[in-house]
Amino acid sequence: MNCEEPQIPEYHEVGTTDAKRIEYPDKTRTGGIDTCYGIGILNTKTQVGYLCHYHRCDTEGDALVKQAINEADSPDDLTMKIAGNTPLSKEQIRFIKSDVELAANTHREFGEWLHQLPKENGIDPDKVKFHLNEKPDGPSYEMEVDTETGEITVTPEAYEGKLTSP
Repeated sequence: MNCEEPQIPEYHEVGTTDAKRIEYPDKTRTGGIDTCYGIGILNTKTQVGYLCHYHRCDTEGDALVKQAINEADSPDDLTMKIAGNTPLSKEQIRFIKSDVELAANTHREFGEWLHQLPKENGIDPDKVKFHLNEKPDGPSYEMEVDTETGEITVTPEAYEGKLTSP
């Protein structure tokens, strides 16, 4: 008789400027994705998950995508969600008094980079969902990768008692 004990899922938090790789049945979560971005990846075949949360214009998320692809049998085994706010908010513009146009162009180009990241790495566009708000004062997001359910969830976070919608 096989008396294996069931695996107990572990829960991992990912902070800003952090990335995490998890295996079944674990889950990982990050919150406060506002002027930052988050990438959640799930290998549906091996039930391995990946999550990162980086500052805008920090391209470290590319390394996580490459790691997921290198560990997968095929990019077709991967699903991905990308969340964040790509434009500058009014508050950020106030702090950038020297060259607002240059800063705005840099952030616009970064938003384009995020949109191209999956395609440039061979991930099927039908398996990628973007939650990139293009309004300057968009919501903060939280993201969770759950290897047990096989889901990546992105939800707007409550702010000052109100739930903002994307």
